[in-house]
Amino acid sequence: MNKKNIFLTISFLMFVIPELLWSPIISILSSFLSPNYIFRKTNFDNFSNNLISFILTIQSVGLVSFAVLLLQLSKNYHGFKKVGVIICGILTALVAIISCFELWFSFSLRSIGW
Repeated sequence: MNKKNIFLTISFLMFVIPELLWSPIISILSSFLSPNYIFRKTNFDNFSNNLISFILTIQSVGLVSFAVLLLQLSKNYHGFKKVGVIICGILTALVAIISCFELWFSFSLRSIGW
């Protein structure tokens, strides 16, 4: 494996591991979309604000770096494979934007006791 693939794997795992353990993005989004929807019973609502912000920061950094590395890696491919890598990079960038919005949201609501 070359250096870019190792960093790509690490940045992907920075998002996946916290999402599998606590599901912060899905838990926060599901509370906005449907108040009765329970995807996964976690104690994420009982975490301190600093821990929520730390987990979301790790996920945001992981997603942004994964999207950037994936789009840089698309230069090495041609044809349909390049299009697939670019589409995955754009979708990852959209999820990164949602994660960054949730991070900003957790920082902005910290002062009112969220």
